[in-house]
Amino acid sequence: MENDERLVFLVEKLKELDNSYFDEFYELTKKLVYYICYSIVKRHADAEDLLQETYLDFLKHIKRVNTNKPIIAYILRIARNKSLNFIKKHKRIEISENLDIVDNTQIEKIEDSELVETMKKILNTNEFEVVIMHVVLEMKHREIALVLKKPLGTITYIYK
Repeated sequence: MENDERLVFLVEKLKELDNSYFDEFYELTKKLVYYICYSIVKRHADAEDLLQETYLDFLKHIKRVNTNKPIIAYILRIARNKSLNFIKKHKRIEISENLDIVDNTQIEKIEDSELVETMKKILNTNEFEVVIMHVVLEMKHREIALVLKKPLGTITYIYK
């Protein structure tokens, strides 16, 4: 992510309890967090709720954030874990066909919802998550490996 230095600065300010920097931090990271949640739960409303919960947890534990490590990986890991816990809690084995239609302001890069629907039908959860992170979020395989805590070779294999 190009804004790594800015994220470090913002997190340092948030650690000092200067919440005036939160809006900028949120704007720089919200799409990535939303896409991670959406790629797992596959419902707009649930992804929105998990997005908010992720930021609440992030702020609750802001003092623990190590700014020497990728901040985006830390917050995406929170989002991923929250989403997986949500799936376990609600025992969502089959995803409903009546998925919410996501408006363009929240997902600007996904222009064709039919493509996303087809991807969800064809790809398993891991494959869908990696494709969304790589293609839509424009994350590098190395960054995806960090977030998912999987070897780089596994990520490239899943993507291919």
